[in-house]
Amino acid sequence: MKLFTNKFFISGFLFLLLLSIPLTLFFVSKQQEIRSRATPSTTLSFNPANVTATLNEPFTVDVNVDPGQNVVSSVKLVINYDTTKLEVTSADVTPSTSFGLTLEGPTITSGTILISLGIGFDVSRAVQSPTKVVSIKFKPIAPTGGTPSQITINATQTEILSLASGDQPGENVYMKNAAPATVTINQGDSPTTAPSPTEATSAPSPTTPAATAGENMPPTCSALNVDRETSGTAPFSMTFTANGKDTDGKITKVTFDFGDGPVQDITEAGNIGSNSVSVQVAHTYRSPGTYKVSATLTDDKNAISTVETCTQTITVTKAEDGGTGGVGPTSTPAAATETPAPTPAATDTPAPTLTLVATIPDTGSTETTIAVVGAVVLTVIGGLLLLAL
Repeated sequence: MKLFTNKFFISGFLFLLLLSIPLTLFFVSKQQEIRSRATPSTTLSFNPANVTATLNEPFTVDVNVDPGQNVVSSVKLVINYDTTKLEVTSADVTPSTSFGLTLEGPTITSGTILISLGIGFDVSRAVQSPTKVVSIKFKPIAPTGGTPSQITINATQTEILSLASGDQPGENVYMKNAAPATVTINQGDSPTTAPSPTEATSAPSPTTPAATAGENMPPTCSALNVDRETSGTAPFSMTFTANGKDTDGKITKVTFDFGDGPVQDITEAGNIGSNSVSVQVAHTYRSPGTYKVSATLTDDKNAISTVETCTQTITVTKAEDGGTGGVGPTSTPAAATETPAPTPAATDTPAPTLTLVATIPDTGSTETTIAVVGAVVLTVIGGLLLLAL
């Protein structure tokens, strides 16, 4: 017992006890910081991943994002390509309507495409399922020979941000594992057309176009997809995606009938001008009701697809008093149906929606409570020992 009444022993024990308090708080805070960091699970991919193209005949490649466990709010996309084989202009880069704002670009510089997209202040537009980010039209300018050309995503410069509860603001959640798109460019069939002047008089060539025209098949609309549940309260905004193809021609127009009056024709973007399209359009329903939405495809010979496989039924109910409906205040402008009108959304919606990002992480609260209680207990014990001196 004399050992515990020794002032030097008690002083040393008190010193160690007080030293353990800040150390305990430090280690607990570091553990909480590690647990609250974003878990990258977002991937990017090309569609199609393998392209066989003909010299001077443009083709389109889509870049898609799969958020995994993240909730994507913005994408900064940097793509590299071979300028000796492919040619791109800024007009050939078409952003997806899934993102409300184009933050930067598109910029084309020495084999690099840069574009940044974001959802703006409308948190309801955050991407939580696989979605197209951008469509890029490439023009082949030289044959690839035996080695295909590659289109790649720059892993060090590409950045994706998330609003998920476990993610930190400003932390990149891109997994940096995108496979490149390979492009094989063929010379084309031009050498076979010149050596046949005598065959032009034998009349087989006029019969071939006539047979093709007579056998024209209409395009097929394979699916009409939506980006959320098909029911909600007014005003209710939704993005529709029509997918389809034409086996013997090119699709020149996609027509959307929203069921509430407006009909919208899309003649650009979504790979229109080729034999396979994926066209997106946004629309807002402002009155309660049940609406049948359909999409039809028109080819270069004016044949039109049927609507049986490309329909959706949208149910809109009246919003309760004080409610905001199926979309936030930013959905009120009619610009929801048009890609180039993000500015009104920024002015109509209050900035506090951004505080969602800062207040979401709450990981490790139990550990912090234990640490604080432990620090208080150690301080009390230390005070009692000090009084014992």
